[in-house]
Amino acid sequence: MKLLLDTSFILELKKRNERAIEILRREAENAEDVVVSQLTKYELMVGAYYLWLKNRSIKEKIWLDDFLKWVTIAHLS
Repeated sequence: MKLLLDTSFILELKKRNERAIEILRREAENAEDVVVSQLTKYELMVGAYYLWLKNRSIKEKIWLDDFLKWVTIAHLS
């Protein structure tokens, strides 16, 4: 089974929401892979770019790059 994470859930993980973290730990145990859609990746990248424009901080982009190394990107076809 693959575990697909959506944008809202990933943002809860970023906020260190304990419930989201616990759900991920529990569900990832049985998953063969953790997946993010190409669309979710795009949404997160747009958000990181917006925050860079607003704050001139690359912290969001660094966090996103690290997170995306941990998951598989499901390409749309």
